[in-house]
Amino acid sequence: GQLKSSVIIDELPTIYFRGLDNLIATARSNKVAVLLGFQDYSQLTRDYGDKESRVIQNTVGNVFSGQVVGETAKILSERFGKVLQKRQSMTINQREKSTSISTQMDSLIP
Repeated sequence: GQLKSSVIIDELPTIYFRGLDNLIATARSNKVAVLLGFQDYSQLTRDYGDKESRVIQNTVGNVFSGQVVGETAKILSERFGKVLQKRQSMTINQREKSTSISTQMDSLIP
């Protein structure tokens, strides 16, 4: 049988890994977990090129992120999508109190 394995690469943009997109795409079925670490998508694009960078970004199954800005923040916001938020507001004056509830789709990552 196949043994479960991992490929862990931190600071990915500092090395060039030929065929990385193919490894990511086929690893799961071969019981291989791939973990890639880097600071910003722009580093990946700079060192792997636009096309290969996008393939890598779109092939990974899970994304963990700290605080980012700029284009990376925009990409992650679009990737994580929106969530239905429920809001409640209350108005109180001398004669009455009223409550309203509304829902709105907000970006999961603003």
